[in-house]
Amino acid sequence: MSAQPRPVGAPIARGNTSDLWAWSGHTVVKVLRPGIPVHWATLEAETIARVHAAGLPVPETEGVIDFDGRPGIVLERIEGVAMWERMKSDPAAVPGLIIELLDLQTEVQLTAVPGLPSLVGRLRTKISEAQQLPTDERRAARELLDLLPVGEALCHGDFHPANIILSERGPVILDWFDAGRGDATADYVRSSLLMRPPSDRSSWLAGATPELLDRIHSHYITELVRRGAFDPQTFGAWEAVTAVARMSEPVPDRDLLVVWEAWKARGPSAVRSLVEHCQVRAAAERQAV
Repeated sequence: MSAQPRPVGAPIARGNTSDLWAWSGHTVVKVLRPGIPVHWATLEAETIARVHAAGLPVPETEGVIDFDGRPGIVLERIEGVAMWERMKSDPAAVPGLIIELLDLQTEVQLTAVPGLPSLVGRLRTKISEAQQLPTDERRAARELLDLLPVGEALCHGDFHPANIILSERGPVILDWFDAGRGDATADYVRSSLLMRPPSDRSSWLAGATPELLDRIHSHYITELVRRGAFDPQTFGAWEAVTAVARMSEPVPDRDLLVVWEAWKARGPSAVRSLVEHCQVRAAAERQAV
């Protein structure tokens, strides 16, 4: 990891765990913030390289550098506008953009990319780090996770409109740190949680309003149902474990706790129904092979 000086000026974009700086005429550098594990940069750079080699629309990467004492990923500069910005400027375009988003998410899920970690393993680690919950509830979330399908789909893990750039060459997908192999429904659930309107009218998406988020989220779920991609038997359970896992991230946890409590309120019958459904689904998948 070669050392490089900090450029003059300010970042061109900021996120929860990293900042984006202009680097050259054709590249940018994504720099991890202090306190974020150094190996995250190498992990994401390797994932991006694998996904790019598989033919998916992602920025090329030139590897990891030392950026003023912090690891940074050098990435191809993508000219265009984020899908999120397009949705804000033209809410009437949301239905068509959601179709485009789900077409892209499906393309990702159907792409084989060797060498990626298990999504279940990642969620298990995050659940263990969700210190807002007592030990017995974190254990219950892990036990619920164990009942869910493992899956082999390529799950982006952070798929939402702000991570899609609409460029001249077509949509380009950013931010691959959370990618892994898993059940497609788990990826849909993560996207749903990221796009749903929060109860306190705040949002981590810049410039969001409850009305716009409600429109986006409603069209997303409606389109999942229309495509036959909404599995009601597993969606609620994935929602519960994903909400607990997200509590380990630097985000407000009130709505995530509500999701977890809603699952617990369904009681043992929900778990029995889930087990039966997953057994039937697994048998059908084996028969189809």
